[in-house]
Amino acid sequence: GRNAGIEEGKREGIEEGKREGIEEGIKGERMELIIKKVKKGMKLEEIADILEKPSEEIRDIYEVVMKNAPEYDIEKIKDELR
Repeated sequence: GRNAGIEEGKREGIEEGKREGIEEGIKGERMELIIKKVKKGMKLEEIADILEKPSEEIRDIYEVVMKNAPEYDIEKIKDELR
């Protein structure tokens, strides 16, 4: 009945929240790695090679990180990428 539908909706909401949280965590970790590599003077292609990702996949993050040098404020970078 109705309660079963509500419970199913709750479960779906929780699962979606978990997926979004995991995705955000992965993005945050990737951002931090890119910041560290940029601080070491690495270029986009070098970073992509190390992360084993196509440069197109990390280009947006890389460009925002470069724009925020030398502060590299992670919160500001996250906001710009949303």
